[in-house]
Amino acid sequence: MAKKWMKIGFLFLVVAIASFAVWSYVVTNVEQPSYQKLSSEDSVEMRTYPDLVVAEVSVKGKRTDAIKKGFRLLADYIFGNNKANVKIAMTAPVIQEGCESSLDEWMVRFVMPSNYRLEDLPEVNNEKVRLKIMPGKTYAAITFSGRGSDENLRKHHQKLTEFMRTQNLPLESKIIYAFYNPPWTLPFLRRNEIWMEVDKR
Repeated sequence: MAKKWMKIGFLFLVVAIASFAVWSYVVTNVEQPSYQKLSSEDSVEMRTYPDLVVAEVSVKGKRTDAIKKGFRLLADYIFGNNKANVKIAMTAPVIQEGCESSLDEWMVRFVMPSNYRLEDLPEVNNEKVRLKIMPGKTYAAITFSGRGSDENLRKHHQKLTEFMRTQNLPLESKIIYAFYNPPWTLPFLRRNEIWMEVDKR
């Protein structure tokens, strides 16, 4: 019995090491949008992002289903299903935001690499994919690990809301979820974030 548990423990260690290697590669080799860090306290940062060039799709349904479907549609575009048959490098994070007009509709976005201007992007083949500028804003952002489950997101949204109240920051209804890792990443190695807008410009 002891040998059996030793084997299980060894296999878990191998999986953890492999996942960490993949996670390290993704974090260090996938471009992320630059931002200015204004302040930091525990797991919360105040950040100002510039205008970001994004590809986005609108998907109806449960949040967890919507991000999977949205990811597939956007991945299809950057992997070459566009008018120019050009592949575009993957970036992180994948951004998800609820639509104000509908409770069961979600916007899923990929940030385009920084060397692309909006006019440089290949035209879409799938009309569901839209290319646009996401205006630069200042956000309070909380970073946390674990799965991107509704329960985990609710818990950290509450923490971020409490932080904003203690800082006398204006509370906005808009919540943005940001997911940095592929789905096979072990939960304790994942980087998830919630962004809440603190100004309008």
